[in-house]
Amino acid sequence: MSARKLRALLLGLLSLLAAALMPAATAHADGIDRNNDTANYSGGARLQRVEWFGNILPLPLSHCTTGFGVHRKGDNKRYLLTAGHCGQVGSNWTTAGNVLAKIGTIAERGTDRDVALIEAPSSAQIYDGGTGADTFKKTVVGTAKVTKGDSVCLSGSTTGTHCGLTVVGSGRYLNWGWQIQLRGPKGVVVANPGDSGGPVFKLTSNPDNVLAVGTITGGTDDEKKNGRLDSDGYQYVWIASIAGALNAFNIEVNTPSTPAPTTATPAPVPDPVHHALGTVTPPPSSPGSPAMAQTYYTQRLQDGFLVKSKDRPNGPEAESIIGNGTSVNVVCETNGPAVDGYPYTVWDRLDDGTWVYGYYLTTPGDGFTPALKHC
Repeated sequence: MSARKLRALLLGLLSLLAAALMPAATAHADGIDRNNDTANYSGGARLQRVEWFGNILPLPLSHCTTGFGVHRKGDNKRYLLTAGHCGQVGSNWTTAGNVLAKIGTIAERGTDRDVALIEAPSSAQIYDGGTGADTFKKTVVGTAKVTKGDSVCLSGSTTGTHCGLTVVGSGRYLNWGWQIQLRGPKGVVVANPGDSGGPVFKLTSNPDNVLAVGTITGGTDDEKKNGRLDSDGYQYVWIASIAGALNAFNIEVNTPSTPAPTTATPAPVPDPVHHALGTVTPPPSSPGSPAMAQTYYTQRLQDGFLVKSKDRPNGPEAESIIGNGTSVNVVCETNGPAVDGYPYTVWDRLDDGTWVYGYYLTTPGDGFTPALKHC
């Protein structure tokens, strides 16, 4: 037996012993506990990856954190979102407090975005607070897009919850595709190993509710400099956007209004519309009608930001959209100036009244979209 497997076997024995002798040693007084979460599972809980030794003993391996409860469009089948680098498809996950308390297995994995789905009954809540008796829960009521300068919070099962992180940019992080970069408060370590997959969220006017922003991928990890702080005294954290995950897996975030799972057969997904001009005639509606809005996604962004214009194509700048793969709702299109060295002249009007250059959306870019009206 290899030294690694022997060490894992001993850890498995110790874990079973601890579960038998001290099953509630770290439990919150009212049963809320990141380490011993129960169905329906919440985001921000500690995950334990296990392998089975001879189909008898679970061998504990790595830790991660649950992100958000999500469900499949159509049948509402429930999953837990976490980081893609945490494990392969088919890997087994339990609670950290008891390796016999199986949560589920990874059903799908998107390494280009560093997200994965664990098939498990999930809730519309996440853990907030610390990692012990100071833990409590908040309810997820929707999702939020972020732009440069926005403030967000994250919740990891190793480090607990930290707020006041600032969106500072986006780009490719290691091998995990396009990510959003956050900067923590100066001198504060906001994430550690084991926090991967944890929920990143925005606060709302209701202190009990939050909006999903993304999941933790990784961050500053240079112990030769100053712990997990960079040379400037800040820790930088990279996250996968919730919009990218929802698009990749055709899922939605659980909220209190999410229906129960059903066994009904999902409706067939229609073939993508061919974007040659004239192949689709849009139904009549008033120009810019919100009812005619179509969802598309950002693409081809070199610096990670898509500037929105007020009033007209290429008009005064509004806030930016951050990251490739971010969803936007387009209501109509028109001609405007070619920009950024490209010859295309199509501009898209969003449902908030702003304009973006069509080349940077998954609309054709070089021509009008048949499914959209002309503004």
